[in-house]
Amino acid sequence: MGDLEKSDPIEPQSEPTSRSLSQQQTPIHTPRSDTAKEETSSTPPSGDDWDSPEDPDNPQNWNLASKIYHVTVPGLFGFAVPVIGGFAAQYKGWRWTQWCILFISLAVFLSAIPMNETYKKAILKRRAKARGIPASPPPSGAAVKSTKYIPRPPEDIHADFPKPVVFFLSLYTAFTFAILFLFFAAIPYVFERPPYAFSVSQTGLVFLAIGLGVLLASMTGLIIDTKLYQVQHRKATAAGHMHAQPEHRLYNAMIGSVGIPVGLFWFAWTADKGVHWAVPVVGAVPFAWGNLCLFVCTASPCLLACADKPAG
Repeated sequence: MGDLEKSDPIEPQSEPTSRSLSQQQTPIHTPRSDTAKEETSSTPPSGDDWDSPEDPDNPQNWNLASKIYHVTVPGLFGFAVPVIGGFAAQYKGWRWTQWCILFISLAVFLSAIPMNETYKKAILKRRAKARGIPASPPPSGAAVKSTKYIPRPPEDIHADFPKPVVFFLSLYTAFTFAILFLFFAAIPYVFERPPYAFSVSQTGLVFLAIGLGVLLASMTGLIIDTKLYQVQHRKATAAGHMHAQPEHRLYNAMIGSVGIPVGLFWFAWTADKGVHWAVPVVGAVPFAWGNLCLFVCTASPCLLACADKPAG
């Protein structure tokens, strides 16, 4: 009985002790969160990263018209060379083909002057200077050594080579680009012979079909990036990830892989068969469209990202 009487006053003391601890934790936690908010709101923007995901200087947040201009205008000049060069070679001599390259290079340079910077480090450096933010100190010591290019050892290359995503995408891209360059020899061979018998200048106009396919592929890539990938990217960043899963970059290749065989069979089955010349010319459009859609995906870092991603 004496022991029970001694234990009775201990129980009521435990409850106020736990309550007092909870009461002490609550007022301590609240002012810390308030001060954190004040510090983040009063902290000036950093010159090392974007101000927010909606930063207007970030090229990912540019409007669609600006993206189309930056992607399509310089590329279309490249397909003007065989068109203009055909007329120059036929009427002015082969030396004028070199002058055409010079003139078109000048046009590309002038069209690039009003373009905005797209390199992140250059944008942030200029903006930090305009805002008066001191530049970050250059890396030194171990950080410099880590940024130097170190060739991958042969065992790492052999380890990645058997991976299906690396091997088959590389093989497929090499094959389609080989076919693309074969078009530069196949188009004159097909259209400068009977039954079409095009002149050199007329044959150069056929390359406009490839230029149209490239233009359509550029617009396709921009639409897919804006409507599909950026949506997944925002979801991933909201969930705390650095970027979306690399498989979301493959939408272009999935769609463009349909146009490649369609264009090849279209061109091969209609050329030199007595069909009107416009039919094989149009067949080059879906091939060029699908070829660039594939290249946009496989030339990006998503190939290595998919290879380095753990299975499962």
